[in-house]
Amino acid sequence: MAPSRRTVLFSLSSALIDNQRWAVGAFPAIVRRATGHSERWELVEQSVDEADGATAWRYEVQGLPEIDLVVDHIIHELTDAVLISEQHTVASDTFTFGSMRRDRPARTEQTAAQDPAQLAPGEDR
Repeated sequence: MAPSRRTVLFSLSSALIDNQRWAVGAFPAIVRRATGHSERWELVEQSVDEADGATAWRYEVQGLPEIDLVVDHIIHELTDAVLISEQHTVASDTFTFGSMRRDRPARTEQTAAQDPAQLAPGEDR
């Protein structure tokens, strides 16, 4: 039986690139460190979206990657980064990292913190 393969796509928003321009050249090395220099991770393509300047890297991965650890490592190394979106299918995973300062998702009414004065006595946030 052939080993399973997954496609993993990582992209950096143009805002993150503006704040951490060095990240574009360093990204493949960051992923190598994040994966423990695993030979199961093969960089297949790097691309730039002409419309917004976002940069993406596509990897082919043998087996089931410990993707959460890799994503956490990337966020740790890209100190301004937040995960702004992710998508998963049976055969692929897609993660978009953005700038903590400029790409942070807008707060919704549901996630906005309430004014402590508006809480009922004994009610926590």
